[in-house]
Amino acid sequence: MEAGCCCGFVRLRLEQAPLVVHCCHCTSCQRETGSAFSPNIIIEASNVTRLPPAAPAVPAYPGAPEASPPAGPGLHDGQDDGSSLVETLIPSESGEGQTIVRCPKCLAAVWSEYDVPLVKYIKGGTLDRAWLVEPDAHIFVRSKRPFVEISDGKPQFERYYEKIATTQAAALSGASNIAAQIIEAYKAQHPFTLDLVQFARFVLLTMITAPPNYQWQHFLEKALPAYVRVDDGRDLEKRETRLDSLTDEARSKPKLSLRNTLAKWFVDCMTLGAIVNVETVPIMVAGYKVWPIASIVSFSFVPVEKRLVFLSFIGFLWGIYMSLAAARI
Repeated sequence: MEAGCCCGFVRLRLEQAPLVVHCCHCTSCQRETGSAFSPNIIIEASNVTRLPPAAPAVPAYPGAPEASPPAGPGLHDGQDDGSSLVETLIPSESGEGQTIVRCPKCLAAVWSEYDVPLVKYIKGGTLDRAWLVEPDAHIFVRSKRPFVEISDGKPQFERYYEKIATTQAAALSGASNIAAQIIEAYKAQHPFTLDLVQFARFVLLTMITAPPNYQWQHFLEKALPAYVRVDDGRDLEKRETRLDSLTDEARSKPKLSLRNTLAKWFVDCMTLGAIVNVETVPIMVAGYKVWPIASIVSFSFVPVEKRLVFLSFIGFLWGIYMSLAAARI
């Protein structure tokens, strides 16, 4: 597939199929494009090749599958004068911001970059044959314009993908399990050998339980937002933070312990009584010692852009504890 700006100065070739294609309905994409949503082709930067400038052309459409020359005079003579692409950092609904890369001549947005520099978000409208690419999902549908009806049957997400959070959680779970196995081997003074069954069990269990937990966190944020701006906001913010943290712990820890209980029941064929006595209750007690403090510190003192890193580190340590606890049973 090839793509380009309006005037032909920026030309691209996509060497491989994209990782995923989505339609983003966030308010930032609406403002940026002047439309109701933005189709994005997510692809590795290494699979995008910059081509020499070309003469401007009217993009093709199903009734005319070949691009046609413009009716008026050419916008660009096809010569590369060394102009640099224009990069603009703008805010986004996700809170992370995005860098829009534009043609220096016609200022058409060609792709976006986020916090992962190895991936480009090619603007779907820049494709020479844009109708050949269908979206795999719709994101930020909470901001969807009322007149937009999504009837293609593709997955819809209130914000961004749950699968990204699930992948990160699974990777973290796998890393903590490996670390726990290394610690166990060191304590037992025998060579380290990866227990693939235990590793796969932790990763699979995380992949199963992460999506509902993801939805639970969003529900908590809606029901008990950490920060509510009112006139006497400072006291209310602190109260909501404590409620958010304690509610999360009071409701999620029994669920997580029940999850581990059922996993042991099915995977290890242990009796429910034995599991409750040796695993469920100790894990719940340990959880109440760790996560309320971690949540309060996170919501009260850790900047929002660092919060994920902080909680990921706590989760990594917790995963090691869980793996060591499972190894003792």
